Amino acid sequence: MKIISMEITLEKNPDLEEIQKFLEKVDADVIPPLSSQHDLNVYAAKIAGFAECLILKKDDEIGALSAFYCNDAENKAAFITLLAVERSLRNQGIAKKLAAETIQHAKSKGMEKIVFETHEKNQATINLFSKFGFKILKTENDGAVFMGLSMTEI
Repeated sequence: MKIISMEITLEKNPDLEEIQKFLEKVDADVIPPLSSQHDLNVYAAKIAGFAECLILKKDDEIGALSAFYCNDAENKAAFITLLAVERSLRNQGIAKKLAAETIQHAKSKGMEKIVFETHEKNQATINLFSKFGFKILKTENDGAVFMGLSMTEI
């Protein structure tokens, strides 16, 4: 399915049930699966209650999501907790657009850096964020990769 319009909306307190449904939909596509890292209901509640979300809807359901926090005022650091696109919407530039809008939004909120965690096997995510200037900050023994971007350099 091709998306004709890439209308992405910013939501501060998105609907919990919509977030839960989306997490279940993309669970197995995330490396490693979200359910192996989090209780999906708890994770959905955390995102719905505290994260800022950039959402692309398809047929009135979330088809792509960037969930992030811009609440570390002391360190002026934003944290991306999830950026995911459902399988049927991939290869249309949606992840790239979500990443760009996430960076811009964090910068507009006064954040000076933005970080996230992925897995070394998630090469598509590493490649995507590298194109925006993110650098690998550290790699853990379990395969966790932490990447960051200094927004004072962009």
